[in-house]
Parts: sequence; C-alpha cells; structure tokens
Amino acid sequence: VALGRVGDATAEKLLRAKFASASGALKSAMGEGCILVAERRLADGQAGAAAEIYDEVRLADVAKPRIIEATRGAMLRRAWPTL
Repeated sequence: VALGRVGDATAEKLLRAKFASASGALKSAMGEGCILVAERRLADGQAGAAAEIYDEVRLADVAKPRIIEATRGAMLRRAWPTL
C-alpha cells in the first residue's frame, strides 16, 4: 500500500512485477497499492495506463473490496474516457 501511495514509475513497476505471484492478504494489499497507482495515472491524464492496472486487479484473486474498487475505477475510466 505504501508503494501505491508513492505512486511513481518505480513503485508501479515493483508492485506490478510482484502482484501476479503474490497470494492471500499480501496480494490484496498489493492490489490496493495498484489501485492507488491507477488513480494517480487517471488523475495525470494517463487513462489507458490506469485502465490496464484496474483490469489487472479486477481480474485477480484478491479480496472482494479490491475487486469492487478496481471495477469502479475501470467503469469510471470507460464511462468518461477524457478523465
């Protein structure tokens, strides 16, 4: 989660590289970090990058709150592509 709050390119790279192989509570926390990174990308006008991250989390085996957060982000990104 802390890496997600940092949100720079290095933090994103670390989170996304390890997210796929993580499991359990660690994967859910990493998913939360990824969502924070996606929100930053969306705010910075990088909607495509944000959607990619949201989809990674949305389709992963993570806690239901992470799936809901990622689904919401993906829907907002697609409903308002100029965000």
